[in-house]
Amino acid sequence: MKIIYLVPFGGLANRLRVIASAIEFSKEYNFKLKVFWINRPELNSSYDDLLCSIPNVEIISKKNNILWRALIHISSHYTIYSWLKKTLLLTDYMLKSKFEKGYFDIESEKFCNYLMKSHKSKNWLITCRKFYNYSNKTLNLFVPQIKVQDKVDKFIKENIGGKFIAVHIRRTDNSISIENSPLHLFEAVIEKAILKNTKILVCTDSSSTKQYLKEKYSSSLVIPESNLSRNSKEGITDAFVEFILLSNSLKIYASQGSTFSLLASEFKSIDLEIVSKTAEISS
Repeated sequence: MKIIYLVPFGGLANRLRVIASAIEFSKEYNFKLKVFWINRPELNSSYDDLLCSIPNVEIISKKNNILWRALIHISSHYTIYSWLKKTLLLTDYMLKSKFEKGYFDIESEKFCNYLMKSHKSKNWLITCRKFYNYSNKTLNLFVPQIKVQDKVDKFIKENIGGKFIAVHIRRTDNSISIENSPLHLFEAVIEKAILKNTKILVCTDSSSTKQYLKEKYSSSLVIPESNLSRNSKEGITDAFVEFILLSNSLKIYASQGSTFSLLASEFKSIDLEIVSKTAEISS
């Protein structure tokens, strides 16, 4: 049986989208799947710290040693098509340059045709991109650890209680979100919801944005107190808790270019509205 050795990298949402793609692809084309989850500065937490194991998928957490750093660096900057006689190495740079479509997506059909024509028994895929369409059933395989789900349930019970909408404001290193989804557009969304007495959850990776909204809207918003460091287990756990909270909302108002809120909406097939300059102009 052919095998895919998968090395997803990037943030939490990017990694889960890659793994979901691989699960769906492997099932469709009868590949065995083995996943290497690397604890890196942008996500310094093991898979098992966050999620339960997936049947028939081996997921191995590894420290970010020189080997994995080198492989991910090569994958991000170079196009490499083959490696040894029976092994294919597919880099993220190659996927981006040959098959990119949209934001962190690729043309699945072209990619699959390429992979199937290679006739290699061992296939290494190192990427942060969704490369095959997945179903909601596949996403349901990502089950939070009990300690994580307990934090979610406790937060909803103590701070929200009932139904709510969610606002996700992506900042820090995401230039697309910062440029295309300015804060004043989110303020307009928030103020409309306040007038309707709708409960509003706000999640953001920016401490200054969080403080500003707290001061301006006081008790009208529910804003989790979270560790924003991706380079800590606590910070990643808090981010995953917020991810699950977003997926439990009635609707997510999200920043353009954020796979975090996109995947959260896909988990339970909830409505997602991108808050952006383009949408403002078209309306």
